[in-house]
Amino acid sequence: PRSYFAWQVIGHWHQRRGELSTAREAFRRSLQLNPVNVPTLHAWGVLEWRCGHTELAAKLFKDALTIRPRNPFVLQSWACMEARSGSSDGAARLFRAAAT
Repeated sequence: PRSYFAWQVIGHWHQRRGELSTAREAFRRSLQLNPVNVPTLHAWGVLEWRCGHTELAAKLFKDALTIRPRNPFVLQSWACMEARSGSSDGAARLFRAAAT
Protein backbone atom coordinates (compact mmCIF):
# COMPACT_ATOMS: atom_id res chain seq x y z
CA PRO A 1 0.00 0.00 0.00
CA ARG A 2 0.98 3.61 -0.53
CA SER A 3 -0.90 4.78 2.56
CA TYR A 4 0.95 5.30 5.84
CA PHE A 5 -2.31 4.62 7.67
CA ALA A 6 -2.76 1.28 5.90
CA TRP A 7 0.73 0.23 7.00
CA GLN A 8 -0.04 1.32 10.57
CA VAL A 9 -3.19 -0.83 10.60
CA ILE A 10 -1.26 -3.73 9.08
CA GLY A 11 1.31 -3.35 11.86
CA HIS A 12 -1.38 -3.54 14.54
CA TRP A 13 -2.90 -6.59 12.86
CA HIS A 14 0.40 -8.46 12.76
CA GLN A 15 1.15 -7.46 16.34
CA ARG A 16 -2.14 -8.94 17.53
CA ARG A 17 -1.31 -12.14 15.67
CA GLY A 18 2.07 -12.33 17.38
CA GLU A 19 3.96 -11.71 14.12
CA LEU A 20 6.25 -9.14 15.67
CA SER A 21 8.95 -8.83 13.02
CA THR A 22 6.27 -8.32 10.37
CA ALA A 23 4.57 -5.74 12.62
CA ARG A 24 7.86 -3.88 13.01
CA GLU A 25 8.34 -3.84 9.25
CA ALA A 26 4.83 -2.47 8.73
CA PHE A 27 5.43 0.29 11.30
CA ARG A 28 8.75 1.10 9.61
CA ARG A 29 7.01 1.39 6.23
CA SER A 30 4.32 3.60 7.74
CA LEU A 31 7.01 5.95 9.03
CA GLN A 32 8.78 5.96 5.67
CA LEU A 33 5.59 7.37 4.16
CA ASN A 34 4.86 9.74 7.05
CA PRO A 35 7.83 10.26 9.38
CA VAL A 36 5.84 12.49 11.74
CA ASN A 37 3.05 9.99 12.38
CA VAL A 38 2.85 9.97 16.18
CA PRO A 39 0.33 7.08 16.42
CA THR A 40 2.73 4.80 14.53
CA LEU A 41 5.69 5.83 16.70
CA HIS A 42 3.55 5.19 19.78
CA ALA A 43 2.32 1.79 18.58
CA TRP A 44 5.84 0.67 17.66
CA GLY A 45 7.12 1.92 21.01
CA VAL A 46 4.49 -0.10 22.87
CA LEU A 47 5.41 -3.18 20.84
CA GLU A 48 9.09 -2.80 21.75
CA TRP A 49 8.26 -2.16 25.41
CA ARG A 50 6.16 -5.34 25.57
CA CYS A 51 9.07 -7.24 24.00
CA GLY A 52 11.43 -5.93 26.67
CA HIS A 53 13.30 -3.57 24.35
CA THR A 54 12.91 -0.56 26.64
CA GLU A 55 15.76 1.49 25.16
CA LEU A 56 14.25 1.30 21.68
CA ALA A 57 10.78 1.94 23.09
CA ALA A 58 12.05 5.04 24.90
CA LYS A 59 13.65 6.30 21.67
CA LEU A 60 10.38 5.84 19.77
CA PHE A 61 8.40 7.57 22.55
CA LYS A 62 10.94 10.41 22.58
CA ASP A 63 10.69 10.77 18.80
CA ALA A 64 6.90 10.96 19.11
CA LEU A 65 7.12 13.61 21.82
CA THR A 66 9.52 15.65 19.71
CA ILE A 67 6.67 15.92 17.21
CA ARG A 68 3.79 16.22 19.70
CA PRO A 69 5.28 17.14 23.10
CA ARG A 70 2.00 16.90 25.04
CA ASN A 71 0.60 13.70 23.54
CA PRO A 72 -1.10 12.04 26.53
CA PHE A 73 -1.04 8.53 25.04
CA VAL A 74 2.70 8.59 24.49
CA LEU A 75 3.36 10.20 27.88
CA GLN A 76 1.22 7.65 29.68
CA SER A 77 2.77 4.66 27.91
CA TRP A 78 6.29 5.89 28.58
CA ALA A 79 5.40 6.62 32.22
CA CYS A 80 3.99 3.11 32.67
CA MET A 81 7.12 1.62 31.13
CA GLU A 82 9.32 3.68 33.47
CA ALA A 83 7.23 2.68 36.50
CA ARG A 84 7.42 -1.01 35.64
CA SER A 85 11.16 -0.69 35.08
CA GLY A 86 11.56 0.72 38.60
CA SER A 87 12.20 4.34 37.63
CA SER A 88 9.68 6.02 39.88
CA ASP A 89 11.16 9.49 39.32
CA GLY A 90 10.97 9.16 35.56
CA ALA A 91 7.46 7.76 35.78
CA ALA A 92 6.29 10.58 38.06
CA ARG A 93 7.73 13.21 35.73
CA LEU A 94 5.98 11.69 32.71
CA PHE A 95 2.67 11.18 34.55
CA ARG A 96 2.74 14.83 35.66
CA ALA A 97 3.37 15.93 32.09
CA ALA A 98 0.46 13.80 30.88
CA ALA A 99 -1.87 15.28 33.49
CA THR A 100 -1.16 18.92 32.64
